[in-house]
Amino acid sequence: MKLSNKYFIPILMLFLVLGMNLPAFSQITMDIMTMYDQNSHMGINFNPGNNNPSDLDAIRLYEANGHTENINDFTLIREYDMSNYPNVDSVTWNSQMHFIQTKKASNFPYLQNMSYYMTAVIGNNESNPPDSMYYTYFKEPQDSLDFTVYPPSMTTLEVGEQFLYNPSAITSGNKKINYKLMNPPNTDASINKNTGELTYNATQVGTFSFTIRAYLETQTSNYIEQEMRVRVLKCKTYIMGNLTSKNQSLESISRLSYDIYKLENDSSVYYSSGALGNNNQFKATVDEGKYQVMINGYTKNEQIILWYNNTKYMNEAKILETTCGNDISFDWEVELTANSKESITLLPININSAYDIVNKGETFEREVEYTSSPANEEVQLSLTYNKNFILTGPNNNILKLDTQEPGFHQTVVNASFKKNSVIKTSQLVTVWQNECEDLTKLTVNLKDKGTGELYKGNLIASLFLANSVNDSTIIIRTIDSDTLSTGILEFYLPKSEYMLELSISTYYNNQTITYNYKYKTDRPIVGPNDKFELLEVGCDDLAIDWEIVPPTPISDHTITGTVTEEKSGKELSGILIELLGKNKLTDSFKSYKTVTNQDGEYYMKVPNDSEYEISAVSIDSNVEGNYLREYWEETANPLEATLLDFTSNLTDINFTLITRDEYKNTLSGKIIDEDEKAVANCVAIAYLVETNSFGNDFLYYSETAYTNSKGEFTLEDLIPGKYIVYAYNNNRNHTPGYYVSNDNTLTRSWLDATRIDVESTGDFGDIELRLAPHKPIANNRSLSGKVGRLKDVSPGSTSSIDPLNGVQVFVTNLNDDVINFDYSEKDGVFNVPDLVNGDLNVYFDKVGFQMVKEQITISDDKLNAVVTAYMESLSTTDVIPFEQVNASLYPNPSTGQFSITGNFKTGSYLIKIVDMAGNVVKIIPTDISNSKVSINLASLYSGQYFIQLVGDNAIYSTRVSIVK
Repeated sequence: MKLSNKYFIPILMLFLVLGMNLPAFSQITMDIMTMYDQNSHMGINFNPGNNNPSDLDAIRLYEANGHTENINDFTLIREYDMSNYPNVDSVTWNSQMHFIQTKKASNFPYLQNMSYYMTAVIGNNESNPPDSMYYTYFKEPQDSLDFTVYPPSMTTLEVGEQFLYNPSAITSGNKKINYKLMNPPNTDASINKNTGELTYNATQVGTFSFTIRAYLETQTSNYIEQEMRVRVLKCKTYIMGNLTSKNQSLESISRLSYDIYKLENDSSVYYSSGALGNNNQFKATVDEGKYQVMINGYTKNEQIILWYNNTKYMNEAKILETTCGNDISFDWEVELTANSKESITLLPININSAYDIVNKGETFEREVEYTSSPANEEVQLSLTYNKNFILTGPNNNILKLDTQEPGFHQTVVNASFKKNSVIKTSQLVTVWQNECEDLTKLTVNLKDKGTGELYKGNLIASLFLANSVNDSTIIIRTIDSDTLSTGILEFYLPKSEYMLELSISTYYNNQTITYNYKYKTDRPIVGPNDKFELLEVGCDDLAIDWEIVPPTPISDHTITGTVTEEKSGKELSGILIELLGKNKLTDSFKSYKTVTNQDGEYYMKVPNDSEYEISAVSIDSNVEGNYLREYWEETANPLEATLLDFTSNLTDINFTLITRDEYKNTLSGKIIDEDEKAVANCVAIAYLVETNSFGNDFLYYSETAYTNSKGEFTLEDLIPGKYIVYAYNNNRNHTPGYYVSNDNTLTRSWLDATRIDVESTGDFGDIELRLAPHKPIANNRSLSGKVGRLKDVSPGSTSSIDPLNGVQVFVTNLNDDVINFDYSEKDGVFNVPDLVNGDLNVYFDKVGFQMVKEQITISDDKLNAVVTAYMESLSTTDVIPFEQVNASLYPNPSTGQFSITGNFKTGSYLIKIVDMAGNVVKIIPTDISNSKVSINLASLYSGQYFIQLVGDNAIYSTRVSIVK
């Protein structure tokens, strides 16, 4: 089914508009046509404008063959008498939904393109036809198919064991059902085509996934599927644990669970997990092998992670070995360490933070100092990764480097209580042993390649010098702008090879734009680049010349224009305008975006450091409709686009858009509640967040459907790409949210939702969304306000905010439990009633925008809070290396304690830790102030990881090593 122009408005947005003051007699526009029941009627959801049903004499429905907007093609097919309202059986008109019945479903013109529109009648006056018609294309009704049995999340077998299973599908039409395996893992699995009985004879060890499909014999395109997962072991053995607590009740820990890791190839691999029973016991099915057990949970103040043997560290955990026929049962007296009064802190050992330099003939000796609580508890020191280091002295607290070998030397100093070794801390110590008797002076003469003169620009500049020994990069020193003003840079360094990097920054729009140069490149380096020369520094002083092409100051220019629809010439609002700029100095690309206002106008301010390609496309069917992307000037081919070079402000960069094509695909699913019961008449919205075409055409376009009595929904005719799915219950008895795969809960942030691939043809999805209950307690405490973005319209406007419609506003307690929620209306206004006293978080979320978080306080003295929130459109986010923004992470390697410094904006960020396989293993919310943040990754295993700092519309990345 395809809806034209602005009539893709999701029902969610429709509800928010209904209470607004509109003209007394206005057009009626259609939103959704759907088959309510195969044996009942086709129904139309419509937007009544401000028409009062009691004032109307009739509603008229017109129909035409084909997709047309020519009024002469339409015929009046039904008139609904409104004189006896509300006693009109075929029309429902209330605060939540408006629909009419049009004709028997059995008589509907299936497999045909059809057009419809509606009008309102008062006396002899009939409202004008809407600006654009409603288009339909329906497939013929299909018999429903359902499974009556579903498999467990994982079926565990041992070699030689047989497993029988039957999904038992049923159909509403009593037609013959056939079965097949879509991706059988091996010859162990087979299925009876007629009965659906699955036989699995386990002969191969491993974990296997495959799909069971049930389909109608006479209609193979009508099918349902379920996934089966089987783990086959060499032999079934069991690890059984009985947990008691030595120093704190286990009942004080919430979400207490166990994880089991299997030792394979000298590393520990996650195997299985589960919740502890009411008696704090567990029984896990495993294969023969070596295992480690961990428990985790949460107290009021912190997370508890403890390995069997009462240690926080995997490498110290006790190993349990199982063999065929021999199970393991053990008692574990858990020694919890959640008491924050016990702590040890090592004072910095390296004087220069990251490392110390020792010249030839000198010795490195440093007293290890610490603070502890309680202070009278005896502390013991030890070394790990301690090549060439020793602890000496009467108290064994003098750290000494016991070698004169040139290069980097590292050790980890550990401090722990003797009585309770679980309470411990550690610190990485790095010493650079210089091969020379003194540091070498390096002089760099920085020159402008264009003039040949020393570079003395007024720009802010920093010069980084990094040692490249042992394939690692360690920042040595930063030279500030005062030094650069002479054009001559001086360093004092140990003998080594170096990577010389220059970072020149300039201010633009209250932000710092940074350009990175690597010796001997004359232009900035964009992204990772290994094409640079190493600079060898010996024991003799060295002077070099380095020519660069420096950046020029950046200024802003504006661009304005209008977007109209090709056929009608009407102005289109909500159209994405995107400028893709190619930097004149670096050849890098950056995207700038805005959307047109209610008059089809746009206004954008961009820097003059790039040449720009500009395009327009519909982004969100909530607003206007679906049109093909157009590049300026009047072309669909980006290679034929006219580039814009901003030497002055540009006006009248206008676009005329053409309606897009249809597709033959579906995305289906089911919405259930916390008791796994179907939720009927629930709204499901699919938002397109990544397309398969050039330039992200139709980004954030959406389609809407309602669930039937079984909680099922189907979305049709979707533009190919990646979608996220949002669920919203009309009666507000449930908390809305976005679908996340393999999770029982929904997420409130669209950025965290699972992406679903949809191609141009076929059936996709079959997802399940589980809504959490929502039952606010009525009271007189509330939050009100307005949400929007900084206004992007013609200069001279007095309004500071461009209202945003349909923003979901969640109010939570400090544990992020939802108290209540609302959606902003067309004017950006929202009101969240029935709140509670205390400090509360407020989240603003809308697809295509960065989430915004605010905080409010409600009390008996302040029953109502007011917030004005500003949201920013999501811009193109690239992964930026730390080096490109003058950021550094140290020490590296480390046992897990790192510090990050760099020219970051103050604000909230997410730190994502990604292993070398691309899995996100840890996420840490953090706030950055003074351009610095510390993180503790001591819970991770030794190895290589990527650290991604996500925030400020960017992702900054670097690699780290954890050594234990």
